[in-house]
Amino acid sequence: MRAALSVLCIVVLLAGAVWLCWLGASQLYSARASTSWPSVTGTVVSAGFKGTSSGQNYARKAYVQYRYTIDGTNFAGERIAFGPTPNFKVDGVVEGARNEAIKELARQTGGSDVAVYYDPDAPANAVLLPGGGLFFLLHIFGSALLVGMAGLIFLITTGRTKVPVYRR
Repeated sequence: MRAALSVLCIVVLLAGAVWLCWLGASQLYSARASTSWPSVTGTVVSAGFKGTSSGQNYARKAYVQYRYTIDGTNFAGERIAFGPTPNFKVDGVVEGARNEAIKELARQTGGSDVAVYYDPDAPANAVLLPGGGLFFLLHIFGSALLVGMAGLIFLITTGRTKVPVYRR
């Protein structure tokens, strides 16, 4: 029973690691590809900040909804950039040019024109800020952590390493 549970844990951890790697790689691929996507002028439908709070911390997350037309077909989008949208503190302190650009996009008013970069093979896939940061490294780190945990469970289960037993 104990061995079966260990095998199940290892399989779940490795599956999670593969999923995280796939997620990080696909986002990295899309972010890199977006730097060569064509652009079209789109229109902001709505933009602003949504309040989020946890405990005593209050922050704002930017959002932008926009429309754009390609070859007579209308599309709508909400993706500002690949990767996580940063939270902005209430005092407005922002670090980095990318975060400043996201903040400025969220200040747009309805009807404003924006450049929309779209995937020519799938025009519904669009972004306002092409490229991406190093966010995919979080996926790789998380995947490595899960693989390490699976390896540790394997070593303990097979008796290749000893778990110290503390006695009183």
